[in-house]
Formats: sequence, C-alpha cells, structure tokens
Amino acid sequence: MTSNTKQLRAVFLAALMVMSVFAGTVAFAGSAAAVTGASVDFFNPDNLDEGTTETHNLNVSFTGYADDTGDDYVNVTLPAGTIDDATGLTVETRDGDVITTVSSGDVNGDSLNVSFDATGVAHNDTIYLNGSMDVAAPSNVDGDVSGPISFTLTDSDGTSESAQQTVTINDADASGDTEAPEYLESVHYDADTTDDETEIEFSFSEEVNNLGDANLYLDEKPLGTVSEFTESVSNEGGGQYIATVDGSDVNTGELEILLTPSITDAGGNELTNTGNKTVEVAPVTVTGGEDVNAYQGSKVAVVADGTDTGIEVEASGEEDFDYFVSGSTGTNSEVFVFDTDDRDIGQYNISIEGESEATVNVRDLGLEVDIDDLNITNDDEIEGTVSANAGNRPVTLELLDSDGDVVDEQGSTIAARLTGQAEYEFTYNASDLDLDDGNYTVLATDNQSGVEAESSSIVVTDAGEGRADIGGSGIITEQRGDVANITITLQNTDYATLTLGSDDVGYRS
Repeated sequence: MTSNTKQLRAVFLAALMVMSVFAGTVAFAGSAAAVTGASVDFFNPDNLDEGTTETHNLNVSFTGYADDTGDDYVNVTLPAGTIDDATGLTVETRDGDVITTVSSGDVNGDSLNVSFDATGVAHNDTIYLNGSMDVAAPSNVDGDVSGPISFTLTDSDGTSESAQQTVTINDADASGDTEAPEYLESVHYDADTTDDETEIEFSFSEEVNNLGDANLYLDEKPLGTVSEFTESVSNEGGGQYIATVDGSDVNTGELEILLTPSITDAGGNELTNTGNKTVEVAPVTVTGGEDVNAYQGSKVAVVADGTDTGIEVEASGEEDFDYFVSGSTGTNSEVFVFDTDDRDIGQYNISIEGESEATVNVRDLGLEVDIDDLNITNDDEIEGTVSANAGNRPVTLELLDSDGDVVDEQGSTIAARLTGQAEYEFTYNASDLDLDDGNYTVLATDNQSGVEAESSSIVVTDAGEGRADIGGSGIITEQRGDVANITITLQNTDYATLTLGSDDVGYRS
C-alpha cells in the first residue's frame, strides 16, 4: 500500500545523509544454528518518494543453515525512515513451510524482533525471509539519496552472514515534480564585445533536458540544432541556459527556435508550450555603469548580475520628451530588452536593481532606400541607392514581393557595404529574376544594428512584344525636296528602325 504519511525522526534523517548509520532493525530469535551465505533474491520497488509509505516485496535467502540449540537472529536494517508494518513477513523453509510470522507486537518503531524455532530444518539447508513490509520514508530530504538495507542472520555463537539491497529516497522537489516545465523567453546578444563570441539566453520555468535537440532557424532557414549551431550550452542554475555562438556579430535576422515535446524536466514532464518561438535579437548590450549608443529601431540588451532583477528605463531630465517603463529581467533570466523602435531620439537612463545606472543614447541612423524608377517592365532593371547617416557599414538588400516574402530567385539578396560617403548603388535585373507582374519593394537592413528601411512600391508590368507604328499602311509618300513629318509610336520597346526610300527609287537610308 502507499500513503502520504510523513514520518521523520532526526536520528534517521541524519543516518540517511551519511548512509552509514542504520535506523531500523528486524530480529528473529530461536535455537542455535550456523549459516554460510546470504543473498537478496528479490526486492521491489527499490525507490520511494520522500514523505510517503511504500510496500516493499522481498525474498532473502540464507544458505548453509544448520539447526542447533540456542537463539538465532535475523536483522533487517534500514538506511533511514521507519518500518510501519511487517506482518506480511515470514521465515520459511525451502519447501515453503512457515517457521514464524512477524506480528504487530514485534514492531517497535524502527526495529522488529521476532523469535523462531527452526526445529526440523535439514542440516546445511536454506531458509528464507519472504513477504512484504511497509517502510515510511523521511520528509524533506535534500536531493535524491541512496542507502543500503542490510539483511543479516547471526547464530548463537556470534558468526553471521549479510546481504544488502540499495534503495533510493527521491527528493520530490528535484525529481517528483508533477508540474510541467514552461518555456519563458530567449534573447540573442553580445555579453562581451571584446571577444569573438555572442550569446543566446534561453529561459524556462525549471531545469530541462534535451535543449540541445531543439532546432534554430534564421529567416526561416535552418541553422541546425542548438548543439550543432552553438559552441556550448551551460546551465546557469534553475531554468537559465546560456549558449555560446561563434562569431562577433549578433544575427540580426528573424531568429527562431523550434521546441519539441522531447524537452522535459527531471520528472519526465513534457514542455507545456512547444512549437516555434521567436528569439529576441539585441545587437547592442549595456551593463551597469556603461554609456552606449544605439540606433533608433534596434534593441538593447540590458544585462544584470542576477535573475529576476528590477529594471527601470527613463528619459533623461535634459530631454524634452517623457518616457518611463519599469520591469525586470524575468524568471531565470539576466537580460532585459529595451526596444528603441518608436522611441524618441535622445538619452535614456537605465537603473538596474535601483543601484547601478547605465545610459543609452538613441540616434537616428537615417537609413533610406531610393528607387530611380517606380514603374518598369519585366525587361527593365530596378535601380536605386541605399543611404544612411554613417558610412562603412554592412547592409543586406532583399527584393520582396507583394506578400513581403523575399523573391525566390538567386540574386534577390545582395550583401553590400555602404561607402565612406554612406551610400550604395544597386541594380536588380527584372528579366534575370523572372519577375511576374506585380508590386515589389527593396528592404535594406543594417547588419550591425538590425535597423531596417523599405523602399516605395515598384510596379512591374509585362513588357510584351515590342512594336513600332507610323500610322496608316506603314508607308508615307512625300515629293522629293519637301519636308516629311513622320510620327513614330513605340510600344513595349525603346528602339525602332525607320527606313527612307527603297531600292526601286534608287535611294535607301
């Protein structure tokens, strides 16, 4: 049987911690005998939860037993807890004949003492301790703890044989938790701008297993599993994990992690909120006492010294605008993300746990995309210029369709760098990209800050077959020496050939 009885005696909890002091004893007394061996043939279950009472079924054999005069004792010793009931235990012969049965009167808290008369047992025979007993585990153990139950037969001359069975008492807080783990948040940032690594912090409600099997995606393209893409993943305590990523630049695209049911806690409980989760990307990092610059539209990672740390962001008193937000890094997280999108240009003061103060100066990058001609055919080129307030910066250009998706053709994405004059001229060949009729835009992303700028809509139409027309029958007749006015109409082409004269009149041009 199983109950929720929580029995704890200080001496037994201490015995459990050192796993060497035994707290309970079962003893059987009778005529003298000898024994040459002992073994645990069966014992189940071999673990129980703290604060519960578990029924253990067992069979222990003692070989080479010889009937004699005097008292014999069989001792059963627990590593901790108490024996609640042992009336299901018997001492039996090889043939299953009961020599004695434990009664409730033999139970004395942490010990059992039973006498038996083994008269009639064959010389050098085997006797058994068989049946079941209820053991109450101590409460509030610190972590899962294992220890031996010892079964010993001692004869009247003091010689004995023992067998041991290891049992484990489970810490419910560590392994018996029935509450499933929950994904909380994650952020990609650069904890130390002086090295060539960046970090991803993953936060869960508790410690989890198999995080390394989760898949990462950048702009919907697979990067591999967390274990494959990152150099290492370390548990910082509780449900906080820090993954180290090779490379000095934060990936400023759309970073996602796919969480599967294989992610569980120590008790085997599956993650409650599986699926694709967005990883916040913060290219700028600030800690207490630092003063950093961030371009408007980028995200700033405010890194504290501990989890669940209070954060306050407030516009500087010198600014002519108001802004205040109070929050925290969150459970099992040391990172608070300050999003500068839609924030005023100016200085912001950040208080970390009401003590250390950091400063973020939000500036305007001035990133723009200008298109030379917003109406073209699919035989033309899309030409334009990317410009900003700062030069020598890497940018990524993407040609997007009317759904906002990158055109699925090679050459639709351009990796570029602004010149010292903070400009970059680009060209997309509509014919090479096999563009259909429709509306398109060019998206520019500043790789260092994540700031984006999108062009006006570009209308692409079908060029069709080129035609040139001068009206009428296509032939204009005029007297020699006169001036002929010829109007040429072009359709779907920029070029045409006009022929003057013919071979028949002796003139052709």
